Amino acid sequence: VITHLLAKNFTLVARVFKTMGGLTYYKQFVGEKSDEPTFFAIFEFLKGEDKYDCVDPHPSLQEIKNSAVVQAEFHHAVEDLTPRGQRFEPRILNLIPEIPTKIHQNLQSPKGTIFDDYLLETENFIGEACGEAIQYFQEVDTTKWKEILIHCDFHPGNLKFEGEDIVGLFDFDWSKVDLRIFDVALAIWYFFADWRGDRDGVLRVDEASIYLHEYQSALQNLPNLDPLSQDELDHFPMLVNLGSLYVLNWAVTDFYANDVDPELYLKWLRHCVRFAQWFSDKGQSLLERELIN
Repeated sequence: VITHLLAKNFTLVARVFKTMGGLTYYKQFVGEKSDEPTFFAIFEFLKGEDKYDCVDPHPSLQEIKNSAVVQAEFHHAVEDLTPRGQRFEPRILNLIPEIPTKIHQNLQSPKGTIFDDYLLETENFIGEACGEAIQYFQEVDTTKWKEILIHCDFHPGNLKFEGEDIVGLFDFDWSKVDLRIFDVALAIWYFFADWRGDRDGVLRVDEASIYLHEYQSALQNLPNLDPLSQDELDHFPMLVNLGSLYVLNWAVTDFYANDVDPELYLKWLRHCVRFAQWFSDKGQSLLERELIN
């Protein structure tokens, strides 16, 4: 991905130094009994400031606009990329049906933490939210929606800044081929789903509208990749909801697969559930009324 971006004059990424054999990585079996290789890579230093985390970012108006333009330019640069590999993860519309089953299976072997307690408490609601999303897309023809290589983790914590200008984009390990609109919707969820107090999970719609408008405007002036179509925009709010469910799935999967902090992961899980609750209550209609129009 990085090699392709640099070839297309997208210069916000850190170049990968090649080995003497011309590869961008080095593979080595570490340990006497290791049957799984470890991969090493050396990257060019990426200049700029790490101004934000993925938790509760509040970028300025100009940073919001600049971020949307960078995502548009990234999509434009990769729209003709056919990757040699693929991340081992289903496309988003195939992933959502798996989430309730995964949650139920993990709760059969709980860790006995506050994370397990909250997940058990909200299991039925999460299942209902996934079910509603599945039913929604059964009635939507997505075959004409653009599929490209997406970043799939585009948020302020993966951008580097000089002042309000963006000078770096990194962390491509979640990248995969999927719906382009999902990448935009997921970015909007990361950028604008609030984390603070009673507003936890509430999307800052005014800022999200600015981001979406700037993304669309940037592609008006670029060849080969059109802005999101009206048909895509008509279903955009539900794609933002899928973004939240996608991150919820990560939180559950990662929690049960690794030795991690239950309080930190509970924060993520609660954030995703609260967004889903807000979206079900009034968020969907609000986004349909104010984000798209």
